Amino acid sequence: MLAESGCILPMTIRPLICRLHPYSFTEADISGIDPTCPISCEGNWPVLLEQLGMAIGEARKWHQLLYGELHTDKTAACRQ
Repeated sequence: MLAESGCILPMTIRPLICRLHPYSFTEADISGIDPTCPISCEGNWPVLLEQLGMAIGEARKWHQLLYGELHTDKTAACRQ
């Protein structure tokens, strides 16, 4: 659910792709923060994300889960 202040869903039930925003990432790794996000202009965005429960360590776990799920789904589709 998107509100004026951003997503209001608890982090525990947000889809993984939503948990990763505003990080920029590829399948290989997280490469930084999306430059279109307003906090990208802040010099202390890592601290802000940590305060929001979105520290890079958590983001890396979500990243692994996301691509793990994608690979699992792809493997299952190939078996059918």
